[in-house]
Amino acid sequence: MKNLVLLVVWVAFTIAQVFEIESVDDILGNEFTLLYFYAPDCKYCNEFNPDFAYLAELYSHNQNLNFGKTNGRSNKELADLFKVNKFPTIKLYDAHKKKVAHFEKDRSTTHLKDFITTYTKLYPDEGNVVSNIELVSSLKELNDIVEHNEEVVLAFATRQSPEWKRFHYSDHFYQKIAASERSRKFVLVLADENGSDILEEYHVSNFPSIVMLTPKSIRAFNTLSTNVITNHLLDEDKVTQFLNLSQELEETFSFGSLQELKDFVESREYDGHKQVKPGMNIHNVGSIASKSTDEEYEDLLYHIEL
Repeated sequence: MKNLVLLVVWVAFTIAQVFEIESVDDILGNEFTLLYFYAPDCKYCNEFNPDFAYLAELYSHNQNLNFGKTNGRSNKELADLFKVNKFPTIKLYDAHKKKVAHFEKDRSTTHLKDFITTYTKLYPDEGNVVSNIELVSSLKELNDIVEHNEEVVLAFATRQSPEWKRFHYSDHFYQKIAASERSRKFVLVLADENGSDILEEYHVSNFPSIVMLTPKSIRAFNTLSTNVITNHLLDEDKVTQFLNLSQELEETFSFGSLQELKDFVESREYDGHKQVKPGMNIHNVGSIASKSTDEEYEDLLYHIEL
């Protein structure tokens, strides 16, 4: 119950940094307002929503700058006033000078921070964003964490993993789960940057994936997946199922020790004389070495249907 209350308070604080603008009166009380016009069915708006919330956090220490959003389709009066005819549209209103600046570059957070600084002389503060997870880059760092925590949740991802690009945003699902699960320590390894000794220690060859470490067990999901259709998926629903010990998740394995994990992996590595690498998709097509040149040619013609 305590964790639920903490999560509700944290979510309310995050949401409160972005105000829903109903009328022009809502933007007159502050010196500057960054206005975001969106449409509920706009794909690009939905993709941008987390970026806007993140920007609001970066500037939350600046009392003179408001972050406001409004549904440009239902709030026609405001959209017409600011000459908005497409979504998403971002404008910055200076109440003192009664001027409007138009943002016209691509909607990266870097460009938006430059835009804000240019017109307001205000600067972001990365320290406003409090992370509930810890990035680790070596086995030594991880072992120190394990030594001081009963349960460690260890996610493996890359910066290119679709659901994990914004892992540092407060509203990222892994951050929110970590905020609600205070009895567990949540850790992330960016496998395309570092942590190779951690991957080797826990025999992780697929990303994104997740491991739960306790004094008596190791649980792993998706670390050795060979399913090309699903082995790239690790979203909020799957992480929640994993933490709740759901029996519905395939590619979930439990071990009593690292040695058990090692023995299991080694038992999967060989199929007869052919080495099979964990995490790789294997397609058995027979032994080419046992076929004559004519037979290989016939097989080739058959497979390409000539």
